[in-house]
Order: sequence, then structure tokens, then C-alpha cells
Amino acid sequence: MKLSRLLTGAALCVMLAGGAFEAEAQMYGGVGPAIAGSATKSQLPDNATKFLEKHYKNVAIREIEREFASGTFEVELANGTDIEFSSEGKVIEIDAPDRGPALSKDVVKEILPSKAYKRLEQAGQVKNVDEIDLDNGSIYVIKTRAVKKMKYGYDVNEDTWVMY
Repeated sequence: MKLSRLLTGAALCVMLAGGAFEAEAQMYGGVGPAIAGSATKSQLPDNATKFLEKHYKNVAIREIEREFASGTFEVELANGTDIEFSSEGKVIEIDAPDRGPALSKDVVKEILPSKAYKRLEQAGQVKNVDEIDLDNGSIYVIKTRAVKKMKYGYDVNEDTWVMY
């Protein structure tokens, strides 16, 4: 009888402790340091806010997440566009919606250096840009949606095109 009560009491303690641990994990997001968290539009850098107001004024923001270590902001728009901004508000990556139109000509022109934009224009690919990613801070990787999908690389430091 005493053993039964002892085992019941031990089981109850384990359940209570487990519940407290689960509540703590939910409150603090689990074990380890937080690497990212939710942010609000007011926490975005001014340049990021200006970019969104200029090009996506009528599109709601679905979610903003801030990467604490890098200071970058990842913004998901209601239309499916994903944008990553640097801590200064510069676009370092942008992806068009999977099932929507490619990036607008104005967005592409604002993000890319003029030489890169002109090259895309000459190739007739400006209207097909699906993704722009600033790789290592100096190479713009540009993916298109054309019938023949293309991937361009433009090195800002060398002012030249690179193979991708």
C-alpha cells in the first residue's frame, strides 16, 4: 500500500514537473538562445519601409521576422513575395510569389546596379525576374522564369558578369 502511494506520488511529481518544463519551453521558445523573433513594421529600417511603401503599398505584410545575429529582417507579404532586408534596409534577397507574377520592372531596376539591369533588358529578361539574391555582399544572383530558365551573376566589385 505504501509502495503504491509512493509510486503514485512519484508519478504525480513527474507529471507536474513535466508540465512546468513544457510551460517554460513554450514561454521561452525551447532550449538555447533565441536567434530570431517577430518584429513589427515600425521596427524595420527606414529604407526598408520606404521600399515597401513605394513598391508594395497596397499589399499587406503577413509576417516580419528579425534575425538577431545578423540584424536582417525577413518580410513575407500577403501576395507571396518574400524580401530580406539588411540592418540598413537594403534589399539583399527578394523572391516573387510562387504562383504569381514575376518581380515588377520597377523593383528589379531599383535593386540591381544599372549595368546589370541593362544586361537583363538587352536579353529581354527584365519582365521574367523571379529572384534576386545579393550573395556575399558583392554578387547579385538573378533567376528568371523564362521558358528557358536563366541564372545570371553580376559581380559589383569587378563590375562584370560571372558564370552561374
